[in-house]
Amino acid sequence: MSVLGTITPDPIGVMLNTRMQRFVSPSGIQGLARENGDRVDILAVYNPDGTPGRFRVFIEQAKIEYRTICVWCIENPIAHDALLRYGFTPDVEIDHFGYTQELLRWDRP
Repeated sequence: MSVLGTITPDPIGVMLNTRMQRFVSPSGIQGLARENGDRVDILAVYNPDGTPGRFRVFIEQAKIEYRTICVWCIENPIAHDALLRYGFTPDVEIDHFGYTQELLRWDRP
């Protein structure tokens, strides 16, 4: 089973043609993401019951499944710092709408 688990279309993603989809992962993390081969772009994550360590498990599983993980729009400083500890580095890319955005990126060595 994929690290993203159950995937369903996101109505806004469909309307804006971003290809972002809602997911409910086996680790309990929920959110919005887009897969493109061996790359996953994560727009939002949520730990509905607040169980400690679920985000770390989710990221560890994603590192096994994908060669590249990009996390966009990080509004939580705790999650930002955690991703840096997990080996993510700051990067800049052009988003779906043509705007330059900062993100955190991990690439398998």
